[in-house]
Amino acid sequence: MFFVIINLILILIYMGNQLTTPTISGQGFVYDPVIKGIDLSFLSEITGAITQDASSNLVLNQSAMASFLQLRNGRVKYQLTIPAGVVAGTAGFGVMNPATLTGFTFSFIGGDFKLLGLKDGAVLLDIPLTFTGAGTEQIFEIAWNGSAVTFYIGGVPVYSGNHEMTDPLAMYFENDEDADMLVGYMKVSESNGIIA
Repeated sequence: MFFVIINLILILIYMGNQLTTPTISGQGFVYDPVIKGIDLSFLSEITGAITQDASSNLVLNQSAMASFLQLRNGRVKYQLTIPAGVVAGTAGFGVMNPATLTGFTFSFIGGDFKLLGLKDGAVLLDIPLTFTGAGTEQIFEIAWNGSAVTFYIGGVPVYSGNHEMTDPLAMYFENDEDADMLVGYMKVSESNGIIA
C-alpha cells in the first residue's frame, strides 16, 4: 500500500509539472508598420531607403530590406501590394540570406513571376506562375522546415515540394523598379528557431 501511495504522489507531481510547463510548438511575432513605423533596429536597409506612405505601409522603391532576425524554419506571411511597374520588372520577397543567396522567394524577373529556391546561389527551385492582382493588396506565405517548402497566395497553396534548407534566413524584400511596392505587415509563426 505504501508503494501505491508513493506512486500516486509521483504521478500527481509529474502531471502537475506537465500542466505548468507549456510545450512550445513554435515561436512567432508580427511586425506591423502601423505600430512600429520604420524600425531600423529590426530592419536593415540593404540598398536605397525604406519610406512609409500615408496608410503606414512600408514602401520599397528601388530599394531592398531584410530583418536582422533570422529564422531556421517556420511560416512567414506578408501583406503586400505589388504595382504593375514591379510586375514587369525585377523584384522579390520571401526568406533569404542575401549574403549567401540562400532562401525561398516569390520573384519577378523581367516580367516573369516565379517561385525560387536558392542555395549558395545555385537554383534549387524555379517554378513559373501567372501573377494576377497588380495594384491590389494580397497575402503571400512561405512555410518551410529542414526538408520541405510550401508557397501560398491568398491562403491557397501554389506549390509544395521537398527541398532541404537548414540555413537561417531573414525576411527579405527587394524592388529594383521605380514603382512603390507596399508592405502592410510581416508575420512569423511556427518557428522553432528565431536567431537575433
